Amino acid sequence: MLPVLMLSCAAVTGSAGIATENIYPVLTLVGVPSIPLCLSIALVLGISGILASIISIIEYIDRHSVQATMFLEPKEQKPC
Repeated sequence: MLPVLMLSCAAVTGSAGIATENIYPVLTLVGVPSIPLCLSIALVLGISGILASIISIIEYIDRHSVQATMFLEPKEQKPC
């Protein structure tokens, strides 16, 4: 759920940064363009969302492979 939220926020921030030039009026007063700020936020959110989705896929695969290998053969107790 979190990777989808991050990727959608990245898409919204990127499109807002490209579509509007005065999204942050405080930056306009200082003289700083807001497009690089919006695009850098979108880039960070996009990369974070992709990494979070890759990590969740790896955890999902690892969780199911450990359970499968754990119960392949039953362990026998050896008498002392």
